[in-house]
Amino acid sequence: MVQVIIIDAMKLAKKYGKNPTLWKDNVEFYLISKATPKYYNDPVVKNGYCRGDDVCQFVYEIIERYQHYKNVLK
Repeated sequence: MVQVIIIDAMKLAKKYGKNPTLWKDNVEFYLISKATPKYYNDPVVKNGYCRGDDVCQFVYEIIERYQHYKNVLK
């Protein structure tokens, strides 16, 4: 389910002239914005409303874990 939510945010980023393959200040912004009607009712959005802040928190936890593993496994 998270994958389709991210795809919606990527489509919004592209529509509004942002890079749909960059997370920070691009896809992240539109994922969080999917909690407002302007964005979750947009025609490019196929999966409607989303509390994107929860998903963003999860992504940052994964990024943090990845950085930790990179440091440990040098």
